[in-house]
Amino acid sequence: MHVHFHGPYPLCSEDVDILDGCPYAGSAGIYLWTVQSASLGFVVDYVGETSKTFYARTKEHLIQALGGNYLVLDPGDLTDLHETVLWQGLWRRGTRDRMPRFLAQYEVLAPRIKGYLALHQVFVAPLACDRTLRRRIEGALAAAFRAATPSLLPRDIRYRVRSSSEPGIGVRVSADRLIAGLPATLDA
Repeated sequence: MHVHFHGPYPLCSEDVDILDGCPYAGSAGIYLWTVQSASLGFVVDYVGETSKTFYARTKEHLIQALGGNYLVLDPGDLTDLHETVLWQGLWRRGTRDRMPRFLAQYEVLAPRIKGYLALHQVFVAPLACDRTLRRRIEGALAAAFRAATPSLLPRDIRYRVRSSSEPGIGVRVSADRLIAGLPATLDA
């Protein structure tokens, strides 16, 4: 099996639509949120899979991020690959009751959340296979990116990995551009 990441495409902008110019926006598959580094190429800070279209899933992510549900890092520090947390989000255990705090900080956080999202570029790999296999590939990619240096992929996001009772599937991996830590092959 071969998984090829196309891109990068803009995550969001006031000037262009989600994934502007992406001919695969209507496809399902695996996607990578990245920030660009001058020395390392693109560094992944999120790996996802979707059976919806890339466009629909990206729109859901944007709504969650703009609504305070997701972790937000300082965009100025993130360009140097430093993780300074501006907002922890509302989805993690112990943070779900912080909506009043988010609303109290909203005027300060909103432009910074927007800046954080604007830094991101997305790579997409259309993949026509069953969801279980897509999730196994997603999990194998996440493990590879977490093992890379530097790694911006949060440790508390859980991914599905192949169980010992499932046969391994060899996957070749490639991309249009340099993505830090992207393995050439995976066993998913």
